[in-house]
Amino acid sequence: MKKVSAIVIAIFFCSGLALVYLVPERNLSEGSPYNLTTHNKDKKKILIFSSRGGGGHISATNAITEYLEPEFCVGSTFVFSNLLQSIDLTSKFRLDKKTSVDSYNEFMRKSWHRMANFVARVGSWYFLLRKQTINKLLEKYITTHRPDLIISMAPIVNNNLLKVAQKLDIPFLIIPTDLDGSNATLGIKKPHYNNFRLGLAYDDPSILKKIAGAGIDKKYISYVGFPVKKSLFAPKNQRTTKKVFGIPENKPVILLMMGSRVWPAICI
Repeated sequence: MKKVSAIVIAIFFCSGLALVYLVPERNLSEGSPYNLTTHNKDKKKILIFSSRGGGGHISATNAITEYLEPEFCVGSTFVFSNLLQSIDLTSKFRLDKKTSVDSYNEFMRKSWHRMANFVARVGSWYFLLRKQTINKLLEKYITTHRPDLIISMAPIVNNNLLKVAQKLDIPFLIIPTDLDGSNATLGIKKPHYNNFRLGLAYDDPSILKKIAGAGIDKKYISYVGFPVKKSLFAPKNQRTTKKVFGIPENKPVILLMMGSRVWPAICI
């Protein structure tokens, strides 16, 4: 029975690979990623690559946009769903066309950790297999929109973005949205590009240990904290806040910081 199941899975997987290779690459006809209300020729353009799979990516992208937009023309795009969906393995088998990253976050939310780990391992291998095609798609998009700086909040794809940014001589900044930066530096090996920076939250040995495998020289690492939107720094009235969330005034509050996709599985 196990042998039959393994054969079925192998056939399913190989069929998926064949389907991905046979389907032509999607024409990147997405409109301008930039905020047209702030877009003018006198402002430098900053293009942010993000992921819709995690609330942290979206929140960090919005925070950075909020800080930079008065001075720069800022644009953003969801790299996996907007740019790479046409070659995504998982989306070929899902009616809702969700990507492998969406599937990973869905499995994490349901506490299906083995499935999430399987998707992560296969995804990492698949990105390596399709690196030339991915680089081509990213280069076409970046060349079309001609940013002066690329910022990435996305995981997995940053080795590809680094290669393209270096080829086009565009400054490139990676800002991991997790303390564990291993997914953000996946595939990167001893980079040598003076216009590359990795922005870590803190100068901490446990954080640096997670990215040690990438062999990134300390001259390319900056400590920038986490991008936090301005409204979180505004003074809040504790009594009013408790009333809004229906919390009794005399009841202690425990604040848990975690990903938006995982907390429903924990807070039950």
